[in-house]
Amino acid sequence: MPATKNLCSGYRYHAIAQIDRAVRIRSLATLGFSLDEVAAVLSARSTSTTRQRPQQGT
Repeated sequence: MPATKNLCSGYRYHAIAQIDRAVRIRSLATLGFSLDEVAAVLSARSTSTTRQRPQQGT
C-alpha cells in the first residue's frame, strides 16, 4: 500500500522503507525464491531488526 496517493492523478507516493522492501522482494524473486520463501525472509528480517540491541557503555 502506498504511503500516500494523489486523488486527482492516481499517482502513488511511496516511503523509502516501502521502496527498499519492494526492491528486496524483486531481488529475491529474481533469484528464484517462491512467495512463501520471500515472506519467510522478510519476516525473519523484520524480527531481527525489531529486537533491541544491547546498550554499549553507560
